[in-house]
Amino acid sequence: MMQLGYESVYIQERMGHGLVPDSFMAYKKQRFRWAYGAVQILKAHWRALVPFRETGLTAGQKYHFVSGWLPWFADGFYLMFCLTSLFWTAGMVLAPRYFDTPLAFFILPTVGVFIAKIVHHIFLYTTRVKCGWKQRLLSAVAGMGLTYAIAWAMWQGIFTKHTPFMRTPKMAEKVGLKDAVKMTLEETSLMLLHWLAALAVLIPGHNYYDPEIRLWSVVLVVQSMPFLAALVASIISTLPSRPAPEEKAPSGPTPEPAE
Repeated sequence: MMQLGYESVYIQERMGHGLVPDSFMAYKKQRFRWAYGAVQILKAHWRALVPFRETGLTAGQKYHFVSGWLPWFADGFYLMFCLTSLFWTAGMVLAPRYFDTPLAFFILPTVGVFIAKIVHHIFLYTTRVKCGWKQRLLSAVAGMGLTYAIAWAMWQGIFTKHTPFMRTPKMAEKVGLKDAVKMTLEETSLMLLHWLAALAVLIPGHNYYDPEIRLWSVVLVVQSMPFLAALVASIISTLPSRPAPEEKAPSGPTPEPAE
């Protein structure tokens, strides 16, 4: 529509009330669908986003389309770096002659992405949502908890063209604590693997006093934070919901009933 010259306008007036997903699994499926769809849009219309080329879109429109998807692609690369880190750590423990401590250029991307996401999230919620610090921190946990789901959607979207449509259930019954762990089985497994890897590199006594080894152990723990956030968000989703605040009736005289 924009290529044909139409414009989109954002209206602050709310036209309807939405329902959030009832469980963390539903939350993940919803965001997976969004991220997977974004990759399909990009694959189908990437020619329209080429810069310095007349495609019917303005430079600003191209920028906003691409910049809106970049954080999701960052999650995809984050997962790739995390898996590579686990593989490399296994090499450091099992074959130390061939695997040395990773260089700084390998350490910085994952830690940098993690810090950038936190700063970016807090900044956006401070300037746009106008909520308290507790809500900002909880929203950051919920956002980080989606890292694995979004990353998997991005990689699957790159290499596939179709996936079954996953409807997000609404007004479903609450699940138990055991289900909270089941809903984050992949994330919890990655979290535990990172923690075990962080301990494994420190088990030999002489490694503990090596500053590079200790730094790598800290990096592994930091990399596990999004997966821990997924487990925390899933557990929170199983807690009893607080009743929604009642909306105040509009002030003024009560209208007469129609005849």
